[in-house]
Amino acid sequence: RRYYEEGADEVTFLNITGFRECPLTDLPMLKVLAEASRTCFVPLCVGGGIKDLVDAQGTRSSALQVADAYFRAGADKVSLGSDAA
Repeated sequence: RRYYEEGADEVTFLNITGFRECPLTDLPMLKVLAEASRTCFVPLCVGGGIKDLVDAQGTRSSALQVADAYFRAGADKVSLGSDAA
């Protein structure tokens, strides 16, 4: 909320551990987004782990499903990148 009150025009979250596990089960990040969207009234952007993947149980998820989970949690934008070469 502080960023909003001090004039931020966007808040960006980078899920730097999203590559370790399936971001669809990353409840801390999804909870952070949900809480921020209730109190911060500027666009919320999230990035990290948005890619096609297979989790430890063998469940396949597309990048679109991962982005959808972020949007449903409150993100207004997603940031896409690529792995470093």
